[in-house]
Amino acid sequence: MISRRTFFSILFASCLAFVSWLNFAPDANALGGKQPPINEPAPEFTLPTNTGDGEISLGDYRGKWVVLYFYPQDFTSGCTLEAQRFQQDLPQYQDRNAQI
Repeated sequence: MISRRTFFSILFASCLAFVSWLNFAPDANALGGKQPPINEPAPEFTLPTNTGDGEISLGDYRGKWVVLYFYPQDFTSGCTLEAQRFQQDLPQYQDRNAQI
């Protein structure tokens, strides 16, 4: 019979491996796409607004710095902290003519 400590160590390692597997997000190359070039302007694109009442294009922000923030899953501690920091630091971004 295995000890209680060994059992909980195995259980913890299994849970950690499972959570890591759930959060795995393949990069663009693995999905058949290609990474955008570094230090080059982003390609033009248009997406629906988050309110669903229209569309927004990258070209709408020409002449500004644009921060595109993508995250893999809602309500994860790291992503939540990053999003809160964008909100907290918003005046500094605005001072630098940046749009988030």
